[in-house]
Amino acid sequence: MTEDITTIVHKGFSTWKRNLAICVPFIMEVLMTFVLFFIFTVVFVMLFILPGVSANNLDLEQLSPEEFLAVTSSLLSGSVWSIVAFGIVFILIYMFLQSFFMAGAIGMSKEASQRGDTSLRDMSAYGMRNVVSLFLAKILILLLSLAGIVFTIPGILSIGDLGTLLNDPQQAIAGTSVLLFGLLIWGFYLLAISIVLIFVQYALVIENLDPVSAIEKGVAVFMSNKSGALSLWLLLMVIAVVMQLFGEIAGYIDVVAQVWSLTNIMLTLLMVQPLTTIWWTRLYLNRNGKKLYSLDDYILDH
Repeated sequence: MTEDITTIVHKGFSTWKRNLAICVPFIMEVLMTFVLFFIFTVVFVMLFILPGVSANNLDLEQLSPEEFLAVTSSLLSGSVWSIVAFGIVFILIYMFLQSFFMAGAIGMSKEASQRGDTSLRDMSAYGMRNVVSLFLAKILILLLSLAGIVFTIPGILSIGDLGTLLNDPQQAIAGTSVLLFGLLIWGFYLLAISIVLIFVQYALVIENLDPVSAIEKGVAVFMSNKSGALSLWLLLMVIAVVMQLFGEIAGYIDVVAQVWSLTNIMLTLLMVQPLTTIWWTRLYLNRNGKKLYSLDDYILDH
């Protein structure tokens, strides 16, 4: 039986209450991101900063912040492509870790939605099984997103070089307008891509598909369930906007702002992200005719 969004939200909330451990993948992702960032920062300093400092016999303790920035900029200017490669490696490793924990969270949500309960063993099993495929799917989606850069090419070409801009201010204004319009179109393209491909990672993990098949399946599920998917997407946008507005209001009072900053992080990790994953997982399962743990079972268990 097809469930409406209200039912999916209600039953998904019940699933979350029974399975608070679904927040663990998101907490672990944040912790591992901090560890990864620390390691890459240390390696970055060892590879790009310390060799130049040693070669020039500089004493960092005696440099002012302005002098340190000037020296650092000078040292890094000769290693631009190495730094770019270093950054790409960091992003790829981060995406791989994110893929593992996201696959684990979706697997836990699937088991909780179908059996009523889940455990961290499900996170490990689904994470290990789908991490490579989900990682490759994320790269494909990233490439599709970057393809939208073609919308900015007319603006870039119309602006020309700096000398032309200085000699012809009117052309500069026209070129900038075209570029801004291209960036706006690219923004809409990115939004459309993110919505149309929303089911891809869920299809990949739940159906154990390869990246290309997951994209095809995800798009097909979205096209068959546009109203339900857009309704859930709008609900999540409303939640995000409300939390953002509350944060803006809290920012006017220092004490409240500090409390809200921590509360916002906790709510996001413990409630918003797990619920979001559970809701999308349940919507996918329901729209594909999968058997789900019923509300009557929740009532009997409580």
